Amino acid sequence: MLTLLLQTAQQAKLVAPNIYVVPAPGGMPEWVKILITAVVGAIFGVMSAPLTELAKTFILRIPARRKIRAQLVEELIENLDRLEQTTSEILELPKSTKPEVLRCLGAAEAAVHELRTDQFDHYFVTEKAIVYEIDPNRNLAEFYKRTKESSGAVADLDLDFVIQSFKVAILVAVRFLRQNKIVHIRKSTLREQMVEIAEMEAEKEETGK
Repeated sequence: MLTLLLQTAQQAKLVAPNIYVVPAPGGMPEWVKILITAVVGAIFGVMSAPLTELAKTFILRIPARRKIRAQLVEELIENLDRLEQTTSEILELPKSTKPEVLRCLGAAEAAVHELRTDQFDHYFVTEKAIVYEIDPNRNLAEFYKRTKESSGAVADLDLDFVIQSFKVAILVAVRFLRQNKIVHIRKSTLREQMVEIAEMEAEKEETGK
């Protein structure tokens, strides 16, 4: 009897098919999906937060940047006109004798003292980052640096240095305006207008003779 049972069991083992447990398609547990989604969302949030803040800061600073740029440009143009006019006068004046040199230096010193730097000085301290955004090449800083340095040369009676400083200052100012696509034509001063009128009157007199 025992022998018969063993034989029957062996035959059943040979005949019975192999059974494999195959996971159902998409069988990832729901809690795993939720965990992965949460982790990915957290990582994206952490990475995008600084970018979002930078974008907000940039957008909010646009009105301030426009206002500061307009004020700096207006101040620069006024100073540039004065410096160009003074440089032109100095180049036309005689410089052979010491009194003539002193006269040129006096004109240069008066021009530097008349320069208005309130806007640049204020924003360069309180909004330096915006100033550098407006002027990444730092032409404005160079313009005011050159004009201030010329004051020391006036005290040393170094007219050549003064003239060179003025020329460089004018150059960087014009470069800044061009980089900002600002077309600037220097307005003639009252003195220049009077000289022009006098020349026209003299011409008329010569023609009438």
